[in-house]
Amino acid sequence: MINFSFHLSWPRKQSDRPYKDYFYKEGNLWGTKYWEIQFSRIGEELLGFTLRLDPIGADHGGLHIEFNFLRRMLAFVIYDSRHWNHEENRWYEPGEETR
Repeated sequence: MINFSFHLSWPRKQSDRPYKDYFYKEGNLWGTKYWEIQFSRIGEELLGFTLRLDPIGADHGGLHIEFNFLRRMLAFVIYDSRHWNHEENRWYEPGEETR
């Protein structure tokens, strides 16, 4: 896993402008691979950047890129829809998690 993150936050009052999605879109690339793009008002981030790459070994592993500026967030994600079986170090097969 690769994870790089930088964030500068400023606390806000609880009543200050709650979370709001301006734009959200998602779709299937192929098989179990999906993409998402989101632009939202969120959190306390004045300035921030996150880059995370965890293609295997985590639930919904993939590429996550997020930019934060003045409590606005733009995120782009490509991920696998499957969950990771930590005991056997592999993806769960369809229906296997419910057994």
